[in-house]
Amino acid sequence: MNIKFDANSLELKLAMNESEYVYNNSQEYMLNNGIYNHIDRFRIEVTLDCDLNCDYCIVFRNSIECKTRQMNMDVAKKIVSRFNREINKNGSIMIIGGEPLINWDVVQYIVKETKGFILFFTNGLKLDDDKIKFLRDFNVMIFLSLDGSTFNHNKLRFKNIDNYHTVINNIKRSVKLDANIAINCVVHEGNMNNIIEIANHYKNNFGVRVMSFAYPHHVLNTKKMNSFSIEKYTDEIIRLIKYSKENNIYVDQLGKIFRAILIRKPIVNSCKVGFSQTTFYPDGKETDCMKLDKYIQNSSSNNILDTFKANIPILNNKCKYCIAVKLCGGGCPWDSVFNNSEKGIDDRVCFYNKALVRAIIEDINEEISNYNNFEMASKRIKDIYLPLTKV
Repeated sequence: MNIKFDANSLELKLAMNESEYVYNNSQEYMLNNGIYNHIDRFRIEVTLDCDLNCDYCIVFRNSIECKTRQMNMDVAKKIVSRFNREINKNGSIMIIGGEPLINWDVVQYIVKETKGFILFFTNGLKLDDDKIKFLRDFNVMIFLSLDGSTFNHNKLRFKNIDNYHTVINNIKRSVKLDANIAINCVVHEGNMNNIIEIANHYKNNFGVRVMSFAYPHHVLNTKKMNSFSIEKYTDEIIRLIKYSKENNIYVDQLGKIFRAILIRKPIVNSCKVGFSQTTFYPDGKETDCMKLDKYIQNSSSNNILDTFKANIPILNNKCKYCIAVKLCGGGCPWDSVFNNSEKGIDDRVCFYNKALVRAIIEDINEEISNYNNFEMASKRIKDIYLPLTKV
């Protein structure tokens, strides 16, 4: 038995002799094959201040500016009121910064009053038992930042080892208190060769099974973060396929593609900016993306986002024969400005997604190659891959 994958319809067929069976024969594809332009997420920058100084920080290294560094309660109330009125339980709020724990009173208000799901991004340095319990009790998804299993892995994040150990202890405390947590690891030259080791550390030492391994966004103020091997990064993410299966680990870079294939739901856009997310500065000003705002201030071009949206793979004639055309999403509009390909999107995304989708299809094919029964092969796919799509 072998797999036949149609990149345009996302149809996953099991083929044996002269017979074929469509594994993902659902209506999800027909219902979701359009461009989604309805806002369902508010990204709230509750502060631009931070207690760390990461080398790849998209706020500090891009000199993001706002006269009001911290959001006040009046601004927070207006944003939450609008969210509850327009979106409510049909969407989510992302609380981010800077470091949002610095503005804890405003964070508490947003969490208590929001009627949708909350995603909370933190470096973890100021976490304590009371804060963890509060976030846990309101079912907040906590995304903690850590770049590996050693201090050397984290040297771009922590400038002293005490902060590193504090965050380690706060992650362990969060797990012990049964908070809903994930770990975000920024992949760079200092940890790229150790991704499997790092994932294993998160699982075995912390008990965390939801994690992300993303490369850094482009930053304007330091060149050293803008060059790394996309080929090596791609190889390491592909290696995580086997690891995630064997250990039942959700890896964001894999899980969203597994999910898209299994339920035939195209990834129209990999970044929600300009499609389904709006962002608020600490002073309440609304925008698409703070990074793009910074670029537009120093450029004659103000149509970056429109150009990017017109070139996403699902609309791009230059992408129509690519195996990842409905699974790519085009990457980040900000990064596309600095790594532009002839397709009008980040050229690294093209290489990465084509290789990753091929590897995933090959992996599924290998899993079912010895079966001679469609029902059993389908069950194998469901049992192995569906758990890897759930956060």
